[in-house]
Amino acid sequence: MNIVFRVDSNKEIGAGHSMRCIALAEEFLKNRCRVIFISRKNLDFVKNKIEEEGIILESLKAESILEEISEVNRILKKYRIDLIILDGYNFGYNYQKDLKKCNIKIVYITDFGGKYFCDIVICPTPGLHKKNFVSEIETKYLLGSKNIFLRNEILNFKSSKKDKDTFKILISFGAGFYDKKIIEKFIYALEKNINGAEV
Repeated sequence: MNIVFRVDSNKEIGAGHSMRCIALAEEFLKNRCRVIFISRKNLDFVKNKIEEEGIILESLKAESILEEISEVNRILKKYRIDLIILDGYNFGYNYQKDLKKCNIKIVYITDFGGKYFCDIVICPTPGLHKKNFVSEIETKYLLGSKNIFLRNEILNFKSSKKDKDTFKILISFGAGFYDKKIIEKFIYALEKNINGAEV
């Protein structure tokens, strides 16, 4: 089975969309699926991660949305795909509606409620419900934190400390963020305010 993702990473949008798609892709790869990423741009470390995972990378050259839809459709036909997973805020309602004309099933991963034109919406944001979404077609909703995707390297992390009173906290500031002073303040506040925490 071939699985296609349409996702980008760059300095402006960061790497979050791509990294959660890689996390989902890892599950498909475990099940012997062939995974293809269609991207316009990728940060170097994201591109390296994609290649390390054995994911095929198809690069887009189109400049307009209509040209992009045509180019994506050509790639879908190349791999005989009938389902595409979109992750990115620039793949909203109009993009989905235009892509749907290619006779493709669409899964859209988002963090917000709103208007969509896809077959499945995956939204891991806590507190959102079906009433927060609108669709003109029949759409299935996978909502809530049970739909968060974590990469294998996070899931398989083993602490070197065996103390039963310690616990693990995952903190992610995103690939586009690096302010050493803010990070140091955050860690200091965490150490000070969480009783027994080791950071």
